[in-house]
Amino acid sequence: MKKLICLLLFLCGVFQPLLSWAKKYPGDRVFVALEQFQWREFVSSDQRVVLESGPRLRMGVTENNLSLRWPGIVYDLTASLQLGRVDYLGDTQFTQSDTAVSFKTSTDYLGFAMSALIGQRYGYVNRTHLFDVMGGVSLEGWLKTINASIDEQAQPVNALGKSYRVVSGLVAMGFSQREQRRNAYFRVGIKYPLVIQEWVTEDEIKFHPGKNFSGFASIKLIDFFQVFNRYITITVFFDSYRFGQSNGKMISVEGDDGENVPIVMRQFKSEMDVFGVSIAF
Repeated sequence: MKKLICLLLFLCGVFQPLLSWAKKYPGDRVFVALEQFQWREFVSSDQRVVLESGPRLRMGVTENNLSLRWPGIVYDLTASLQLGRVDYLGDTQFTQSDTAVSFKTSTDYLGFAMSALIGQRYGYVNRTHLFDVMGGVSLEGWLKTINASIDEQAQPVNALGKSYRVVSGLVAMGFSQREQRRNAYFRVGIKYPLVIQEWVTEDEIKFHPGKNFSGFASIKLIDFFQVFNRYITITVFFDSYRFGQSNGKMISVEGDDGENVPIVMRQFKSEMDVFGVSIAF
């Protein structure tokens, strides 16, 4: 209950400045999104050892000129916060034996994302259909806390905190079809992480997961509805990351006999997929 109250207070504290921003800068848009999140980790190409899944909330501001009616320079700027609690099903990474032990718990997420895309718009078919080529960069970071639990052998599993920071290069293509003020806009793109940093917060261990290409896509219905004298944009979106296994780090843990035991810790191959719907006003 305390965590729920804190979450509600946090949302109220964040959302009010966003509303004030929207009133002060009517060309900008405030958006709220509900997304289905999934994170998977693998020790090999077909052996999954971690699955996190569940809903998360995202809110932020965006500024763009995607409603441009003629060829020219187009841009799209976005900044957002994301948070939520998802289900966790995984194996303990290290045990005294060679056999991992499964356990269930939850993972709390709190993060931010910023992206900037800019490019050229081209027109065809009397300029009612438009085509964009865009490039840019994104910065995303998040803190995840895997909450304490009990494994399937009735042994306690301590909470574990991890934080990530990812800088990616973006390339995207956009397609726009206009009908008076309304604009249907489809975008598809790929991104490549230029910098990936991960920290295990309790032990201050730093990893550098492997870099792989991943994709993103969205469909925007721009200004399709009007509510309280403000036009509404609805977006259905997909985002993803693909990280390779990180380098190993030697650490010491306390064994059953009280002696320190050296082990190698690493971040496994990871995949993240996010599907969501947002409303901007």
